[in-house]
Amino acid sequence: MADESGAPWVPGWPDGVALWALPNPSGLNAYETAATLAQKWREVWAATGAPPASLRG
Repeated sequence: MADESGAPWVPGWPDGVALWALPNPSGLNAYETAATLAQKWREVWAATGAPPASLRG
């Protein structure tokens, strides 16, 4: 399903709250490596606006 903009949505999910789905490195997603998973998590972290770990105290 999608909203009027074409963006996917989950019934009952709060407005303005991002939902991220990341692959599990097993079964059909076995091609995922630690490096590719780390990159995907970096993208999620960056989307939160939080500073990188190297800049946190």
